[in-house]
Amino acid sequence: IHILKVNRKFPWNDTEIPLYLYRQGGAIVIIKDYKFLPVREEGAEDTEKAVLIGEEEGARNFIMRVFRIIPGGFTPYHKHDWEHEVYILRGEGTVKIAGKEEPIKQRDAAFIPPNIEHQFINTGNEILEFICVIPTRKR
Repeated sequence: IHILKVNRKFPWNDTEIPLYLYRQGGAIVIIKDYKFLPVREEGAEDTEKAVLIGEEEGARNFIMRVFRIIPGGFTPYHKHDWEHEVYILRGEGTVKIAGKEEPIKQRDAAFIPPNIEHQFINTGNEILEFICVIPTRKR
């Protein structure tokens, strides 16, 4: 096994995060200490995200992100031209899709189709944390 440690610098705030690459059985596996940064989109409150795997790590088709929302917080109510797939890691809340609200909790999954308004709201008493996968080339 060959291990290489590099630092990845975020251009928007000059933060450096250690990134560990190692080769095992012909495949490159990426392990990194990622940092959560605030979601600054209008309409978001008490929400942060981290990119786990993206184009900078060599992903050509998908970007894997993790979001954390503190109790009472929410993502913006918005829509866009691409879908996303979501898996709830912990906590509970509500996903608002096209004006309808559905409860979500740990181990639930949600599919958000393209061009449908949606929002995640933490209605629980602990952090709502979820994986969100989007295409690299937003179609």
